[in-house]
Amino acid sequence: MTHYPLFDFATPPRTGSVWFLQACAIAGLGERSHGSVHQPHTSDGVAYRVTMVRHPCHWLQAYYTTIHRCYLDVSCVDIFHKLPADGFDNFVRGYLRTCPGAVGRMFDAYGADTLLRLEDQPRAFIELLDMCGYKFNPNALKSLDAANRARKRKPLWTPSLYEAVWLSEKSFAERFDYVQGSYSYSGA
Repeated sequence: MTHYPLFDFATPPRTGSVWFLQACAIAGLGERSHGSVHQPHTSDGVAYRVTMVRHPCHWLQAYYTTIHRCYLDVSCVDIFHKLPADGFDNFVRGYLRTCPGAVGRMFDAYGADTLLRLEDQPRAFIELLDMCGYKFNPNALKSLDAANRARKRKPLWTPSLYEAVWLSEKSFAERFDYVQGSYSYSGA
């Protein structure tokens, strides 16, 4: 968890955390280390708590591509650590067999007051600061690259596995207005 004067920020990996920290610095909220940003919020209730979310199918794909087999010492994230590593389809089958719905539960475990969709950046960030009564020039954010632009090519989805993941995460996904058909099966 990372503290700012207006709020505390904590988010799972692969949800635009680096982008968010850079946006906060550009907005004049101060520079922060990336070191503790993936630790969930504490439940002390003192500060306003902010987390980022991402389409659950996209999150699984990014997790597998970038950090699978890394241990973060965050139980709601590390549940994915032991899933098979011998191909994306087997990884997804392992998820469906052992922890369906775990992506939504992971996001919920961060205990945030506000959850911002990665796909809505920078608009959601600007709205957050406006809601907090903080004024800055949003044009300054134009210097930032798109949030979570991966360097590695993501694996292709098998359509039946994508559909099964969607069904297992449907409650979470619909709560954040993600739609089933919002994703092509390519590695984009």
